[in-house]
Amino acid sequence: MRIVHISDCYMPRLGGIEVQVRAIAMAQAARGDDVTVITATPGGPSEDAGVQVIRLDAHLPFETPVHPRGVPLMRAELERIRPDVVHVHAGVVSPFAWMGIIAASAWPTVVTVHSMWGPAQQRAFGLVLRTPRSFVLTSVSAVAAQAVQQATNMPVLVTPNALDAEPWRALPHTPHDDVHIVAALRFAPRKRAVQLMGILRDARAQMPADAQVRATIAGDGPLLAKARRVLIDAGVDWVRLVGRIPRTELPALYAGADVFVQPTTAESFGLAALEARAAGLAIVGRSGSGLSEFITDGLNGLLVADDAAMASAIARLAADRVLLHRLQEANRLVPPMHSWTYALAMVDTAYAAARAQRDA
Repeated sequence: MRIVHISDCYMPRLGGIEVQVRAIAMAQAARGDDVTVITATPGGPSEDAGVQVIRLDAHLPFETPVHPRGVPLMRAELERIRPDVVHVHAGVVSPFAWMGIIAASAWPTVVTVHSMWGPAQQRAFGLVLRTPRSFVLTSVSAVAAQAVQQATNMPVLVTPNALDAEPWRALPHTPHDDVHIVAALRFAPRKRAVQLMGILRDARAQMPADAQVRATIAGDGPLLAKARRVLIDAGVDWVRLVGRIPRTELPALYAGADVFVQPTTAESFGLAALEARAAGLAIVGRSGSGLSEFITDGLNGLLVADDAAMASAIARLAADRVLLHRLQEANRLVPPMHSWTYALAMVDTAYAAARAQRDA
């Protein structure tokens, strides 16, 4: 099958969409598909593990991933490739992806929404997607799909994120006496990294004074310096902000950890939490988010309603080693179902629906 993925963002930029678009393209190429990625992200090779990468880089300030002539340029590439299906990937703000929908009007098209739409996005993006164009709409979790369906009044399939669980499960757990809390996220407003500092401070206040606990937070971004100041001002010396850690090194961090915290409220799926779940950590995250795709409250993690409850959940796990070990054991014994075999089957269903819609 000839598949073209269109995405504003792609590697070497690092984020959930970038990682997943690259991973799905590589998985499809590995099974024998002819796969091309068209992106507005500059840099990187023209071929990525068997995937052809076309970078329509307009050299805009701050490497903004969009091109003013995106529609005719993408249309010309699609005319040349003549794909069997076009797969457009959209995030919170995705002008290049919206151009891709227009450019792909002559081909079977799947549009995947990777973000959780709030009321503002539902109003703005719902109008874009309600325009009379023929495509199949999907999202990465049931909760995210519900928001897209409410905005568009269109059926929305679920095409979940996925991972190769083996690298995350390969390293044995490193014994240690304290409770080691970890997180991996971008220090940007939507990820609520600064709020996480307050959550950890409040959690420690609920623990006994002699509780053995430490935290390691991996990630980089514009709010990293502010997060450091919050810790200093609060006198928190048991939390380390270590900056960006390559994904290949995260399994080693998780092998010596116990609890993974995901503070984001509008999390459409939660790939970082899925990776930690595959590594056998107990997960603490928000209820009503995409984490519910692979975390069951009380079985392999704790899903909470707000920041205060999240602080209490962290304190509870630090004090209740029986509960902590039970949640960890559930994740260590049962690998997540979100393998690439599972995810590609769901994507193929969406591709078949797009092709049938075009043939109708």
